[in-house]
Amino acid sequence: MSNNYNTLTIAFLCMIWVTSWVSVSNAISYWRFSYTVHIMNGMPDNAKPLKIKCWSMHDDLGHHTLWKGQEFKFDFSLHWVLQTNFDCDFQWGSKSLKKIRVFSNGIGYEQCYGHCYWKATPHGLHLSDNSRDWALWYKW
Repeated sequence: MSNNYNTLTIAFLCMIWVTSWVSVSNAISYWRFSYTVHIMNGMPDNAKPLKIKCWSMHDDLGHHTLWKGQEFKFDFSLHWVLQTNFDCDFQWGSKSLKKIRVFSNGIGYEQCYGHCYWKATPHGLHLSDNSRDWALWYKW
């Protein structure tokens, strides 16, 4: 009888553990552990395109040429242990910005609630969490 009781107790505890883990996994995905970074060309004309190259420690997102009004975006999920960082180089004619951190979980990007919007203008790079309210973060 004692062996059956121990076996049932262990089985019951394992079921509770699995159920709680599934609940935690669902809660984690609910609390915005996936993000989209948008990079937009907000230049006034098409005289010079915006050229970008973006990467992380594990992903090279390649080179992209954006004309007026165009957007490059990428989606990703946060690593549950390691820091997630994405950097980009920007070039607009003779002006450039190198190794700009466009996303980092935990360093100053708390305002990106699932979406980080970056817009390049003649003044520099602007950041927003809603693509309406922009703050200048980097000057050319």
